[in-house]
Amino acid sequence: MFISSKQCSEFDSILKEFEVGLRSFISEQILQKHKDYNSFETLIMTLKNAFDTSNIGVKPLLFQKYIGKITKWLKDGNLKSFYESIVFAFNCYDKKSHYQDSDVPYLSEIIDIMFLLNEPYFTEYIKRFGREFESTLNLYLIVRNACSHPGSRRVSLDEARQIIHFIFMSLSTLEEKYFWYVSGEDLKKEITALLTKLDSKPILKHNLYSVSLVHEQLLMRETEYDLMNQYLLTNRRKSSSVVLHGYGGVGKTALALEFCYNLLDKVNEGMYSYDFICWASSKSNKLAFDRSGIIKIKNFEPQYETFNDLCEIFASVLGCDNSKEESILEYFNSCSQGLIIIDNYENIVGLERTRLENFINECPHHIQFIITSRQEEEIADKRIEINGFKEIKAGSQFIGDYCKLRSYRHEFDQQEIQDFLTLSCGNTLVITLMLDRIIDGIMSIRSSIDSMRHLPNREIDEIAEFMYRNMFDNIISEYELKYNGLKDVLNIILLHREPMDFYSIHELSGIDAASLNEILSLFIKKFIINRINGLYELNEMALKFVSLKLLPDRQGVLTLVEKINDYRRRNDEAIEKLRLDMTRNPKLREIMEDWQPIANSDTLAIAQAYNLFDESNRKLRRMKDISGYLAETEEEFNRLFRRSGHPYISFQKARIYKLFLAKARDYSMRKYLLEQMNTSFEDAYLIICKGGYNHVLQSPSYPALLKLYGMYHLIDNDNVFEAIKYLEISSDIYIAREDQSENAANAFYHLAQGCCKAFIDSKDGIYLRKASRVIEKSFICFKNQENQEKLQEVSLLHIFVQFYTNAASKKATTSSINQQKVNLKPRMKYIIENLKRDLYSA
Repeated sequence: MFISSKQCSEFDSILKEFEVGLRSFISEQILQKHKDYNSFETLIMTLKNAFDTSNIGVKPLLFQKYIGKITKWLKDGNLKSFYESIVFAFNCYDKKSHYQDSDVPYLSEIIDIMFLLNEPYFTEYIKRFGREFESTLNLYLIVRNACSHPGSRRVSLDEARQIIHFIFMSLSTLEEKYFWYVSGEDLKKEITALLTKLDSKPILKHNLYSVSLVHEQLLMRETEYDLMNQYLLTNRRKSSSVVLHGYGGVGKTALALEFCYNLLDKVNEGMYSYDFICWASSKSNKLAFDRSGIIKIKNFEPQYETFNDLCEIFASVLGCDNSKEESILEYFNSCSQGLIIIDNYENIVGLERTRLENFINECPHHIQFIITSRQEEEIADKRIEINGFKEIKAGSQFIGDYCKLRSYRHEFDQQEIQDFLTLSCGNTLVITLMLDRIIDGIMSIRSSIDSMRHLPNREIDEIAEFMYRNMFDNIISEYELKYNGLKDVLNIILLHREPMDFYSIHELSGIDAASLNEILSLFIKKFIINRINGLYELNEMALKFVSLKLLPDRQGVLTLVEKINDYRRRNDEAIEKLRLDMTRNPKLREIMEDWQPIANSDTLAIAQAYNLFDESNRKLRRMKDISGYLAETEEEFNRLFRRSGHPYISFQKARIYKLFLAKARDYSMRKYLLEQMNTSFEDAYLIICKGGYNHVLQSPSYPALLKLYGMYHLIDNDNVFEAIKYLEISSDIYIAREDQSENAANAFYHLAQGCCKAFIDSKDGIYLRKASRVIEKSFICFKNQENQEKLQEVSLLHIFVQFYTNAASKKATTSSINQQKVNLKPRMKYIIENLKRDLYSA
């Protein structure tokens, strides 16, 4: 769709009036630094020498673009004429009068000089428009020439709107003083009048062209955009409000603007019917590099600060007679559909927020709201969280897409991308700011990484302040009463200075586990804490913010540091003792290698559980009443289990409770200890098989655990059939591994013993066959180990099996038994006495 010839004529007038202000601005910037022609000529000659690479036979594309223009200026006095036109333009501006007739700079010359002298002359102005500035100015020149020469070229509606947007942004960027020929306010009125004529269809009222943000192509926000589309446009029951929330610089405003422009196109195409789109932003700053390359927060005037400001914006866009709340609501009730965008909602607080929330709730359902905020807002029907790109896969794609959009082919390796994303905290704005400097040739990816790694505190503070402004205060005020010690969690993680496991934070903060889990989840959701491999650490920028804003006074810091150091010392001592014992005892080292931890919390818990066995063994020897110490040990294991789910903790608990069982005389205590031992052995077994510690399955410690579990059922729990189950699994593993160690010998021996006892109880011959299978293996093992006592006991078991399988006569059996001179333990005594009874009765 194209604008009409009459509209072209009106547009031409607007463009030329605007150019007077643009020329005034440019002439002042140049003449402030070059008050005479000689100074200006020296500058241009220096530029020519910099661009001219003919002596080396190389013609860089970027430089070659402008060397022809400079050469043309330097021919036949053209440069002096150009300078004189700049002086005349400035004099008109200075006198605020077109005081005489003379030449002014051509528009093409204005564009060329802006790019040639970009930094530091026009940096601030150009940066407001982003990377599209050059293409926009080139389009401006095309449209301006088309309007000045009717019949030469048609101007499309989209082109006209794009240039109008450029003019609106320029009017909000450049000072009003430059628009002496026609004021900025009058230009806006002329533009508004033209906009009402640009389409024969009913005009959608909006103020998008005055948004102080460049509308650029959106990258990797398809999911979030589709959700907005569903909630606000395509669902049968449309939402009346959606909040986009995430930390500063993540891209909330850009997403909202993309949605609005697309909706504007769809309305113009007749796909949807909206009466207005009203944009209101309280954004008052942005993150940017200053002229010296330092990251700073740049402040500017927000569109609104109070609820009354908002009402004035609404009234201006809607054309209401006044900005009273009642008039605006009356308009809303009379229209068919409208969309309001409230950007940076978190900045409106207190009574002003209450008034705004009440206003939103009073609006009819067909008035929809898009709210952007650095925190979740309860006011909205739907919430969409906008995340950064810290994850390597998404971050790599974003970097690749952005470079492609900028026509830049990068050769970053994976480690460089990982470092870049980590140090930028995945912040979309920081990523693009740094990439722009790489693409512009100001720095390399490596120097960019180094600069972020060694950013001065001032710059870190600026980024942290921008990302988390108001967020911390809101979180603290909202959740501190619910979670006592909220600040302590952040300060503990900060002062610990290393990633922390959940239980260390729990112990140091004193917050109950359930509440702490909710707090940490909240901080992760708010991008304040990262959780990596089960450990918690502050986001790089949040770390700086906490150190600046939330630390207690000096004495409070010293107290907390002392508490952390004392906690660390005790943990380090436990780990050091385990390390020394492993050095002195190779067998222990092998066992610990079998139970290898998979997290730092496992290492510490294993060390503490290991030390607890020696401590319990030593203390119980001197105790008569063990009930108090049992309660202490129970609590200690509860503490260890909260720290780690490693199976060694359960295994060690069973071993330690075996020590208590030897001292227990009370029936109820013995029953309790037996139950706890059974539960602990079973937990260790199940955790190894199903709980993520299956590396233990291939180690020597796994069949040793099963052997001890079987022995517990055989000796302590008097459950021979359960004993056989675990001893048989253990024995099968030893047989498969051709293991003849002491552990293997005892597994075979106790399985044989259990099978003999099971035969006595059940008279089932299958148990004799099971016993026969391992008796020979245990005999070989004990013979190799020269264990005479066990060899005699195994011989008795062999005699038992031989007799009941009819492989030996009564006489031979009796003779063999009489030859055995060994003091039998109760289990063996029970087996042999049953054998003797059957011999005598046979």
